[in-house]
Amino acid sequence: MLILILCCMFPRVAQAATAKKLFSLKISDGAVTKTVPVYQYKASDGTITVDAKKSMRSITVSALAKNLSVSVADKKSVYVKNYRSVTYMRTPSLVTGTKVLKYFVKTKEGKVHTFEIKANRPALPSVSSLKADVSSSGFKVGSGSLKITLKTKAQVACKTTIRIKNSAGKTVYTKVLGKKPSGTFTLNWSGKPSSGNKAGLSASSYVPAGTYKIVAYVKYVYGKVSKVATKSIKVTVKDASGNDASSNFKAASWNWKVVLTGNEKVDYLCELICQKTIKNGMSDVQKAKALYTWLGKHVMWTKQRNVADKIDVSSEAGLAAVKAYKTQSDNLVAAGKATVDCNIYGKAQFALTALSKGRGDCWNMSDAYVALLRHAGIFAGTVGHTAVGGSAMGHYWTIVNISGKYYYADVNQYSNSYYQQGITNNYYYFLCGSNSCYNLALYNTVNTSKYPLAKQVSKTDCPGRNS
Repeated sequence: MLILILCCMFPRVAQAATAKKLFSLKISDGAVTKTVPVYQYKASDGTITVDAKKSMRSITVSALAKNLSVSVADKKSVYVKNYRSVTYMRTPSLVTGTKVLKYFVKTKEGKVHTFEIKANRPALPSVSSLKADVSSSGFKVGSGSLKITLKTKAQVACKTTIRIKNSAGKTVYTKVLGKKPSGTFTLNWSGKPSSGNKAGLSASSYVPAGTYKIVAYVKYVYGKVSKVATKSIKVTVKDASGNDASSNFKAASWNWKVVLTGNEKVDYLCELICQKTIKNGMSDVQKAKALYTWLGKHVMWTKQRNVADKIDVSSEAGLAAVKAYKTQSDNLVAAGKATVDCNIYGKAQFALTALSKGRGDCWNMSDAYVALLRHAGIFAGTVGHTAVGGSAMGHYWTIVNISGKYYYADVNQYSNSYYQQGITNNYYYFLCGSNSCYNLALYNTVNTSKYPLAKQVSKTDCPGRNS
């Protein structure tokens, strides 16, 4: 009786099933191969079942996979001794959702054990909505932040990023919003570019007025494959004064006949720089010196470094200004107040690098100076010396006509002194004649029959040094 009572008070604890590994399944979706161990489980009552490892009975596969590749590997002695075969689909096809893969393991006595593995293929991510909280007139920088709201659909965690691009397609702002499945992301953009942006804009200033594209990216990554879902919208950005990208640039009313290169960007740059540096009533020497100084301080040798002082002629606002001046300069030509000299059109491409990017070699600088001087009503041309036999460097400089006499000017020398030594008044190579202003034999190599240099015998004879 006592024994019976004790047995009722302490019932027998069921023993856990023992497991012996039979083999492994290699399941590949083309990006990742998963190894699924398969075991023989023997219960305490002697019942035998075959199944995959519990944690691997449901697996996630690539959202890009169209089918799987399945094989059996690593057969153990228990399998070899007691089992005859494994039957399964070697290349099962997939659809979005769950695919049930069935496996049949047959013993040597003919009994078949069945088990399943669920392959879950998630749907590819998508951007369900992208909105910018902006009025129909556009976003005015400096007046607050532009609120951008993004909603995504994703069954697995995906990296979500916002990029804002200018009209040229260059990214001015980038922000990684995070990595998660479906959700809502919010970004408040001040209107300032990111540091190191592709457009080369300063991160401390607002972006120029123009039309910008806001692009949302949701990136799905699985193993060695990836897929990006995108959605974009456009917004109008206005400057702090409320101006859009349409240009208000106005051509000056010069009291000389402007000579144009025929290159729209170079002609706009020349007009802009002339408006900054010279004015009506200046003598030709004063105009030449002002342009010489500006160019020497804003352009530096290609091999040294790029300067931050660049003039935009590529953004929507920059191109609008170029277009505005083109229309006005066409009218000036029609009115006889300007002309196009096709002989300097070829120089314009070399001048463009120096004028817009603030860098260039002696050739770029000389051609830029020629374009500026011709715009200012002063005849000029590029001359140079080509290295022969390695005895001297090739070099280019400018010939300038002042009051019917020709002088040499070398902007490169001013630029070198300014950037290398901080000298701001090196006019030793500005408007120099044949006798007193040049000590370098290099400048005597050019045939001066076409441009006969004015002969100077003293410092006071050099108009550049006495202006």
